[in-house]
Amino acid sequence: MYNLKETKTSCTLYFGDEEARACSMHPDGAACEYYKAGETAEILYDDTEDKNLRFVGATPNNYVYFNCEDGVEASEKTCETWRIIGIMNNIEDEDGNIGSHLKIIREKFEKNYSWDSSDLSVNDGYGVNEWSEADIEKVLNDEYLYRRTGTNLCYNGAKNSIETCPDWSSIGIRDSSRNMIASVKWNTGTIPVSIKSNSNLITAKYMYEAERSNHNVKNVCQASEGQYCKDGSRTTTWIGKVSLMYPSDYGYAVGGNVRETCLGKTMNSYSSDNCMTNDWLRDASNNQWTITPVPNSSSVNSVFNVRSAGYVEEYNAQYARAVRPTLYLASSVKIMDGSGEVGDPFVLGL
Repeated sequence: MYNLKETKTSCTLYFGDEEARACSMHPDGAACEYYKAGETAEILYDDTEDKNLRFVGATPNNYVYFNCEDGVEASEKTCETWRIIGIMNNIEDEDGNIGSHLKIIREKFEKNYSWDSSDLSVNDGYGVNEWSEADIEKVLNDEYLYRRTGTNLCYNGAKNSIETCPDWSSIGIRDSSRNMIASVKWNTGTIPVSIKSNSNLITAKYMYEAERSNHNVKNVCQASEGQYCKDGSRTTTWIGKVSLMYPSDYGYAVGGNVRETCLGKTMNSYSSDNCMTNDWLRDASNNQWTITPVPNSSSVNSVFNVRSAGYVEEYNAQYARAVRPTLYLASSVKIMDGSGEVGDPFVLGL
């Protein structure tokens, strides 16, 4: 689609429209190039205050080779296939810099896992919906990120029911690709508990704002002490490299001639009006975890997930769902080759 050339470039930091934000940190970066290209039928701005540029529709050309073998030509045999969610604005990195980053998600993962599980003394073994302490967060940012076997286990069920982990040394992130990943602040806020019962309000835009809010599930749970309300510490942000998609990522990926209709709908009703069939982030074979917790008055272990049937709903963290690693690329990453189409994914470089 759009290729970038190696150039020696100097720049001055400035603030302005979307392109200025995208290009201020690294004018040779892929995010800058996409903003220069502008909108197409499959790349559209969302209606948030950040005006992110997203790939939308059933089959956008957003395929990218990632986690490739070192020192060899990128190909289907030497790389994994990931997909670009879009160019996200106003992303804060671990050093406090604000900029725009390409956000990508792995096309497939090895198995389904619990979001979090726990021993019997914590929520009766049903886990806790706090991302910074979640079992799958630990696995993704330790064993998976660094291709090693460590102390973090994979789970599939309540009461720390163990699932066999893959061989992380063979499928984890390689050194060259790890250097392309930005360590950024992820938002772990959620909807207010008062809104949860009124699902007619939870559109993609509402969810996007809730994810970035100061709402968490601390002190929401009112059940009897000792059973389902032991929630420990609570955060609304987390700094790290590998996470999961937001519910709003799924909501805003809808495209085609139903996009306007679907963005006006609640995400728990995306199974109607052809929303799910025009949303490339839907997996018809798997239910997928997101990063976002659900506030409940009777438990602290519910998490939003995207059902194979096309709608967003809550589900208990101890159950197994598809885990699709999601990350932001460093601003310096460039698209070196490829069209983004099936069979010709984008090739990345620094």
